[in-house]
Amino acid sequence: MKKINLALAATLALACSLFSSCKEEDDLSVSMDKFKNGITVIQGIDGKDYEVVDMGFPSGTMWATCNIGASKPHENGKYFAWGETQDKSCYDWISYVHREGDGNEPFDFTKYVQEPNKGLRKMVDEKTALDSIDDAATILLGAKWHTPRKSDVAELLFRTTHKLCKLNGVLGYMLTSTEKGYEDRSIFFPLSGKIDMQVNNFEGKYGFYWINQLYASKTDQAMVLWMDNKDGFENVAQQFLDRCVGLPIRAVTKQ
Repeated sequence: MKKINLALAATLALACSLFSSCKEEDDLSVSMDKFKNGITVIQGIDGKDYEVVDMGFPSGTMWATCNIGASKPHENGKYFAWGETQDKSCYDWISYVHREGDGNEPFDFTKYVQEPNKGLRKMVDEKTALDSIDDAATILLGAKWHTPRKSDVAELLFRTTHKLCKLNGVLGYMLTSTEKGYEDRSIFFPLSGKIDMQVNNFEGKYGFYWINQLYASKTDQAMVLWMDNKDGFENVAQQFLDRCVGLPIRAVTKQ
């Protein structure tokens, strides 16, 4: 009888654990219906239609529903190094387009240089924001589009609520407008990770999205929209990463 009771207790404990896990999964899951309000379709230079959401922001900025290269909000899409307009198979300093030299080190930059010791032959151009020719959103979607500026991201973070959730099984953040009359407007950012060299070790753990500006007075680092759920602590903020890593881009446009 004792053995039977122990077996029954173990079975019940396993069932409770599975139920708790399923309940946690259900608590995080959201429907695509959450992301269908306020959508406008804009045609890109490639002739394809791209969806944006009007969140009611004072600037008139509208955010794309998907990452560049993705067709659904929960897809990662393409990854880009900062200031490059095509995705590639390896993301490192050797292959980075805005530098010269054979070494895999953050030196010998040829554009967007603020520090003489980092520029090729000590050149400095003091450019801190992407030119249109180096902006993947502009090149791939058209002149009305661009990689978000620091002010765009600040507005997004200040004027939305942030909720960790799962869309079609993909972990990410739902950002919902707090503007009056627009509280039913949301966009989803998957935790797409970042690619170093050829490896993405952070998919499902962190989300990083390029901002079109260098970080502070640095040459080798650019700003990012950073999202994570480390140790159960939800965090959405502006941070920075090396320019050479591969990140997704969430394009913006104006009304």
